[in-house]
Amino acid sequence: MDEKKSYQLLQFAEDHDGYVSVSEAKRFGLHQTYLVQGEEEGQFVKVCKGLYIRKGTPIDPYYILHFRYPKAVFCLTTAAYLYHWTNEDESKPQVKLPRNYMTKGLPGYQCSHESLASYGVGIGLALTDHGQFVPVTDKERTLIDIVLHEKDYDIGKFRQIVTSAFHDGLDYSRLNTYAEQFGAQLTIALLIKLLG
Repeated sequence: MDEKKSYQLLQFAEDHDGYVSVSEAKRFGLHQTYLVQGEEEGQFVKVCKGLYIRKGTPIDPYYILHFRYPKAVFCLTTAAYLYHWTNEDESKPQVKLPRNYMTKGLPGYQCSHESLASYGVGIGLALTDHGQFVPVTDKERTLIDIVLHEKDYDIGKFRQIVTSAFHDGLDYSRLNTYAEQFGAQLTIALLIKLLG
């Protein structure tokens, strides 16, 4: 590969935490050919269609899933994990997608589909352990969803997540709005009284 292009590509990867998407590289005048050559020379690894990672950079499964399925939003226990409310993600990370969003399946992920009205409520960003931002239900929506799925958790994990959430600067106005919208007013009012 041309030495100048190789340097530009490596610098681009350095500026983007090791990741280079084909579309971003093209915007900066770096054609996909250079990425393919970089892979052949052992500088890059193709992690999925359209996305390369500089060799030696830790692979971030959350970022890769987001890249492959841009409408996937991490939710429930996975969102709680990304907010550091719990120390472990589920064995099958959880994502939500809009209803009728077609995927060929997300092996290894637990997916739920929501109406567009529900899907669009409370989407934020969280930083993964590898320094990438990914879409996630915001803190208040995550708490509401976990309260609504309380029966899916053992009591110890549920308490840990809820207590951590209330110590993480929740917006009570937004929390109450979501509680009303999703029918969790009484539970949220009680939790605010106990923990808020």
